[in-house]
Amino acid sequence: MSKIPTFSELQKLSDEKLIERYDQAAERTVVGTEFYLRELSRRDTRRQSETLLKFTQQIRTLTIVVALLTLVNVFFVGYSVLR
Repeated sequence: MSKIPTFSELQKLSDEKLIERYDQAAERTVVGTEFYLRELSRRDTRRQSETLLKFTQQIRTLTIVVALLTLVNVFFVGYSVLR
């Protein structure tokens, strides 16, 4: 049985190395149904995060558009007042 790496050891591992270690441990590990429920939950969280990121990008784009339109409006109001 292999020892559990310390937190700092885990942080130093590259993603590829961590996946390699996981695959090696998976060959001799027995899991219950909770493992699959956690994986489903993790995937759901990832999908939600991706959706929120898309919404954030849309809000940023809309904010830029509104700011530009506001500047255009200020220009036209200033032009009509000074005319």
